[in-house]
Amino acid sequence: MMSNYGFLKRICLIICCVSWGIPVMAQNHLCDSILVLPVNQQHIDLLLEQTIYKKELKNYTQKALELSEKIHYVEGIMHALDQLGVMERNDSHNAEALAYLNRCLLLAETHHAAYWELRAYINLGVVYRRINAYEKALQYFLLAFPLAEKLQNEKEIASCLGNIGTLYLSLNKLDEAMDYFRKSLDIATEQNNYQGLAISCGSIGRVFEMQGMLDSAQYYYEQNLFYSKGWNDDNGIAISYNSMGHIARKRSDWNKALEYYRRALDISLKVGDRNYIAPNYANIGEVYLHLGDKLNAEKYYLKSLQIAHDAGIKSSMAEALGGLSHTYEKQNRNAEALNAVRLQMVLKDSVLNDENLQRIEHLRISYDVQQKEQTIAALQAINQIEHLKNRQKKTALSVVVVLFCALLLFIAMYVRNSRQRRMIIEQRLHQLEQEKQLVATQSVLDGETRERARLACDLHDGLDSLLIGERTEVNGELRVES
Repeated sequence: MMSNYGFLKRICLIICCVSWGIPVMAQNHLCDSILVLPVNQQHIDLLLEQTIYKKELKNYTQKALELSEKIHYVEGIMHALDQLGVMERNDSHNAEALAYLNRCLLLAETHHAAYWELRAYINLGVVYRRINAYEKALQYFLLAFPLAEKLQNEKEIASCLGNIGTLYLSLNKLDEAMDYFRKSLDIATEQNNYQGLAISCGSIGRVFEMQGMLDSAQYYYEQNLFYSKGWNDDNGIAISYNSMGHIARKRSDWNKALEYYRRALDISLKVGDRNYIAPNYANIGEVYLHLGDKLNAEKYYLKSLQIAHDAGIKSSMAEALGGLSHTYEKQNRNAEALNAVRLQMVLKDSVLNDENLQRIEHLRISYDVQQKEQTIAALQAINQIEHLKNRQKKTALSVVVVLFCALLLFIAMYVRNSRQRRMIIEQRLHQLEQEKQLVATQSVLDGETRERARLACDLHDGLDSLLIGERTEVNGELRVES
């Protein structure tokens, strides 16, 4: 049964490798086709767009760096150094990552390239956080934050907030960490930034897990998985499965935990980040130990120990040795169990010394964290004031524009009304002139009529007198004759 399972597992791994290899071959072919083009800034940018943070294409990023240096293309050099620094960091090659990122920062400061300076600050902070150099990590994050505010780069502001939250988490200040993670989540939500959403949800899930609120932790880990798949982040997907495995283990659901841990391991092996591979093997070993499968438990603990030893991860080596000692003890292999415990104690002493130094460093920087948090709050307040001033300026400008438009409208209406009144007055004057002429004409006609009447009356009176006289004369003559 076990041999059949092993055969099927090999077949599945072969299928996964082939399916993963097809797009990689296509990407290699595309990068090769870009390299045969004439060397110029546009073609270098195109090459870097294809290789961005893909470690399987790291040789092409190095080629882009060489070509950029050859033609003195500073932007291309900084872009390539940024990519190489992140790739080396993800491969746990922290010294190489610091070398690339410091070169990028130096160039950015020299050429006043604010964006690449910001990127270098953040990535340097992440590297120092991963190697537990919290003071230097905080220093770089606090340099990055005001620069991100100045550039109004919401994505990098969210990244700074999330990283500062992670520092608080390492100091076991859960409330402060949650506050920063939620601020980062709010910005990522506004920007619909899947990368930021994935990281913020995973961080909030860790806080809930540390507080023992497993249901809330599971919810945020599932959100982390959803958003990690949304932007094709294999490392984020592996971390999500691993985190959900922790929740299942704390609930004593060992079969579910084993399922999650195996998924995380398969993806971590593809990604190649030994910081996650070694703990994944140890997690699977612990599950097998609880299930009573001591042979598989030993096998996975030994793999974890080997990888942690090669990568120099002392904490993972101590964890693997602790698991092996319990496994050997259950197999009655007491001598090997005792040897594993002794080695674990030596490593724990080494780790403890490192932890003591870190604890002293934590105590020293705790006050600085609080002070610098106040500085961040002050910067945010200043930014809000500037934003308010800008809004007030925009509002005042809008009011001026509205008033100006209203004035123009009033003037136009006034001119229009004036013209209408003038036309009405002119029409009235013309009408009055016509009426005046009519009155004058009527007066002349009335005068002529009165004169005619007078003449007619005079003529009538004269004729009347004449006729009376003639009549009297005729009457006189008639009397004489008779």
